[in-house]
Amino acid sequence: MMITVLTPSYNRGILLKDIYCSLIKQTFKDFEWIVIDDGSSDSTKDIVESLKEEGKINIVYVKKKNGGKHTALNRGVAIAKGELVLIVDSDDSLPSDSLFNINQQYLEIKNDSSIGGVCGFMAHHNGTIIGTWTYPLSMDVSSIEIRYKYRFKGDMCEVFKTQVLREFPFPEIKDELFCPEDLVLNRISKKYKLRLFDKVIYY
Repeated sequence: MMITVLTPSYNRGILLKDIYCSLIKQTFKDFEWIVIDDGSSDSTKDIVESLKEEGKINIVYVKKKNGGKHTALNRGVAIAKGELVLIVDSDDSLPSDSLFNINQQYLEIKNDSSIGGVCGFMAHHNGTIIGTWTYPLSMDVSSIEIRYKYRFKGDMCEVFKTQVLREFPFPEIKDELFCPEDLVLNRISKKYKLRLFDKVIYY
C-alpha cells in the first residue's frame, strides 16, 4: 500500500533537505514524496532535482504559479498515487517509523467507509509530545470531537485517505492566497472519523 507524502513549498528550498533525510530513513518504503513548488523564486527546483538524482526514494516535483498553500495541496492530492496522503510542511520532518506506524493503523480501517484516515501525535524534535491526551489510546473519533468533545489541547497529525481529500478539496478563490486548513478538516469531520493511535508520527 503506497503512502503519498505531500509537501507544499514556497521559497523554502533549503529546508527540504531535512524532510528528505527523514524520508530516506523510513523503515516503511512503499511511498512517494510529492513536492509542489508554489511559484518559488529560490533554488527549490535545483535542490529537489539534485535529490531526485540520488535515486533513493520516489520523488515527484511539480512547479505551479503561486496561489497559496491550499492550491498547492489541491494539486498534490489530485496527482497522488498513494491510498493515504500525509501532508508534511517544508520546515518539518518525520520519525523513522512514522510511515510504518501509519500503515499498520491504516490496514485495520482501510475497508471501513466511516473512517477517513488515521491520526497520531506531533512532537518537537526532542520528542516532547505537543499536547496531552488522557482518553483511551486507540479510538475512532472525528477532528471536531478531538477538539471540542475531548478538549485536546495541542497538535495532532491527521493522515487522510486520498479519496476523502479529493471529496473535500480546498476552495480556490481568485486572488486569495490563504485558506485555513481547519475549514476542510471540519467539513471532513462531519462525515468521517479518524483512527486515533498513541504514536508520534510527525516532528
